[in-house]
Parts: sequence; C-alpha cells; structure tokens
Amino acid sequence: METQGQHGTTTKLSGPAPMPGQAFELVSLGYVEEEFLLSGDATSFGLTGHRSSDGKWQVEPHRQTPFVTRLIVRRPQTRAQFSGTVFVEWNNVSGGIDASPDWTLLHRHLARRGHAWVGVTAQKVGVDGGGVVEGLHLKKISPERYRELIHPGDAWSFDIFSQAGKILRTPTWSPLEPLTPARLIAIGESQSAMYLVTYINAIDSIAKVYDGFFVHGRGSAGAPFDGAGIVRRGADLAARLRDAPVERIREDVRVPVLVLQSETDVVSLGGGLPCQPDSERLRV
Repeated sequence: METQGQHGTTTKLSGPAPMPGQAFELVSLGYVEEEFLLSGDATSFGLTGHRSSDGKWQVEPHRQTPFVTRLIVRRPQTRAQFSGTVFVEWNNVSGGIDASPDWTLLHRHLARRGHAWVGVTAQKVGVDGGGVVEGLHLKKISPERYRELIHPGDAWSFDIFSQAGKILRTPTWSPLEPLTPARLIAIGESQSAMYLVTYINAIDSIAKVYDGFFVHGRGSAGAPFDGAGIVRRGADLAARLRDAPVERIREDVRVPVLVLQSETDVVSLGGGLPCQPDSERLRV
C-alpha cells in the first residue's frame, strides 16, 4: 500500500521485518510492528558562518536529491492504549548495521507508558554498508526486500530525519495511523547522538519538527554537514574523537534537550569535554 503525503511518500512493506540481533515479542503487550519505505527529495545543508564552539550555527540549503529509506514502527494497537508520545530514534550504524540501541534499552519503559516508537534509517551505512566495520546492512540482510532503498549520503541525513518526523504528523498518511501523535521526541545513542547535536544546533530551528531531544552518549563534537561521517573503516576512532573540536549544545535550544552520558562516553568519546551548565531547556 502506497500513500502520498505533503512531506513524502510512505509505502507499507508486507510481512515481518528481518531484524539483525535481538527480536522482541510485542503482541503480548498489545503492540504491533510495521515497516514502511519513506521516499521523497532530501536537502543537504552547509554552514553560512563559523562553526563556533557554542553551537549557535547557521546553515543554508544546498543540494536536493531523491531518497528512499525505511521506518520501523512499534506502536500500541489502539488509541486507548496510546499515550500520545512517539520516540523517534536516529538508528545507529557504528556496527555496520541499522541498529536501534535506545529501543533495546527503553522498550520496557515505553510499553509500560503506552508510548510509540519509530526507528529511522537516517544514514547511508545502514542501507549500503561501508562504515567503520562491515556489518549486516539492510541490502545485505534482505536484498530483495530492500532493493528500492536509495540513500544519497549522510549530508542528506538531517533532512531525511526531519521528513520522517513530518510524515508522522501528517493526518491520514502517517505510518502511525490510526494513532495521532501529540508530541515527537527525537532520540539517538553514540554516533547517532553526535548527529543529533548537529541537528539541534543547526537544523531544529529551521525544521521545527520535534518537541524534545534525548541525546544519549554524545562525543566532544557534533557530526559534520558534508556527509564525511564521524567514523570510517580502518580509522582510529579514539584518536579521531580525541582530536575533534569541543562543541557544546547551544544554550538557546528551542525545545527541551536531555543529555545522558555514561562514564565511557565521558572518558573515551570525549563527551565530558563540552562541559556546560544546565539551562532552562537543557539538562545534562
């Protein structure tokens, strides 16, 4: 089934999604899992000024190109069960797969509260591989099922993530149907958290899609805009992160931002370097 929305096209895929790693039984909780393709035209961005350490960055649109990515939706079956909150995860690709670590950590809490969750294949490695390690990217797991996926590169990942949020809010065409979200919370762990830092600092004020952010395990800096990636195969990750600039999350964030850091994030990823005090909408 294909539906056309204001912010792209969604196509529901039939059958269960082949998931690398852990599977979780949802039916007993009154939840369903559905998988969709999301297609449209994504825009890349470039800085218009200095990438300052305070995170107050300005960008402008650059190139537009077609994309086809996927969304995994795990939601309550009925409106009565639904809290109105949707957690939208920027899937993590550091292991060479399109993984959802925050779903793994949070699914018990989400199900208890009646929240919905959507995993977004935001980065190219999740589709085509080529990251720091060669893993079970989607076209390797199931070439036939995912043959239509087209990812132009991580320079377009920010707008792809925005379009994923927008389509969830689009009446009639939303992959959450019959549920109507009251709020969308963007979440991401490790490499994905670094992309969210850049998204918050530069894209959120333009897109205005998400009602809050959960940044889980960020490094010292945000992700680049040019799609070069934070990690590459064969690169010394520790040295790369150690030599990265120190970039804070802008203090004038538009919506609430919660940053959660583990000891590993602080010590090994440099996540403790951008030390900043709590503010009205930012908590670390």
